[in-house]
Amino acid sequence: MLRPQTFQSSCLSVLRLFRKQIALPTLQPRNIATSSAASPSPSASESLAASLASASAASETVIASEEALGSFLSSIAPSCTLYLDLEGTALSRNGTVSLITSLVYPQRTTRLIDVLTLGKAAFTTPARDGRTTLKSILEDPTISKYLWDVRSDADALWALYGVGLRGVTDLQLLENAGRAGNRKLIRGLSKSIKRDLALTPADLDRWHRTKTEGKRLMDENRFDVRPIAPDVVEYCLGDVALLPALHELYGGRVDAEWLAKVVDESARRIEEVQAVDYDTTFTYKKMLAPWGGDLVVKVLDLNPDLPATDAELPAVDVEPVKPLV
Repeated sequence: MLRPQTFQSSCLSVLRLFRKQIALPTLQPRNIATSSAASPSPSASESLAASLASASAASETVIASEEALGSFLSSIAPSCTLYLDLEGTALSRNGTVSLITSLVYPQRTTRLIDVLTLGKAAFTTPARDGRTTLKSILEDPTISKYLWDVRSDADALWALYGVGLRGVTDLQLLENAGRAGNRKLIRGLSKSIKRDLALTPADLDRWHRTKTEGKRLMDENRFDVRPIAPDVVEYCLGDVALLPALHELYGGRVDAEWLAKVVDESARRIEEVQAVDYDTTFTYKKMLAPWGGDLVVKVLDLNPDLPATDAELPAVDVEPVKPLV
């Protein structure tokens, strides 16, 4: 049996060999820019402006009654596209789902569904047709849904409310699939927006401040406080406002074959978190892209305490899988 020091040295040697000699699958991307565009993106800036304007009308944006929920669900046609994000305390099977932010395209309607107030009724309240519910929409594979890193959201929905997400494309995976250069690690939403969306400096600064404020909201469990404060509404709206622009950008970087891989891997992510023994804690494996990193995964499986500085895994700005419970 190898001593711990010898074993760790062997793992590091294999990992270094991987970096030098094993290349990731070749991707033939389309229209990949090597840097951010020189001029601001009108669609991204307009989406952000509309989102922040909605924050000032929080009473109309937040859905906290069955009547309002039924009316909102009635506006979602099968042809609509949904951009979603969930918030809660320790969002996972071990925590709570407090709010679901839903941006509906092409109407560009954004609503916050107050799950904490509505409870199970958030998923069982019918639309005007008497059949459609939020649960049926989330589980309908024909209604397209886009999230950034679906894992914690899918875990919480399944474990706490028995809702199995379907029809999902994970934009985090779409970014990775179409990225030029090193694709070994997934990337966080904040860095992707900074690198890829040419927002005006003022818009980028405001979005970044709102995102930074969100960390304080999480630390203080503000998502579970009622009435919902305006800064919570603004944070939630900001989390989905730029997803359509990212979808358009990253979707143009991949061909049909890679898009199919992203959709399949998105479904696999959801299936994985629905397992009874799914581990919600953060691991380096969760930072790896699903294609081309098998050797690194095996090394980390053998030695999960591999020093981060040697493995160089956190070198890319990745938002850890939430929550770290």
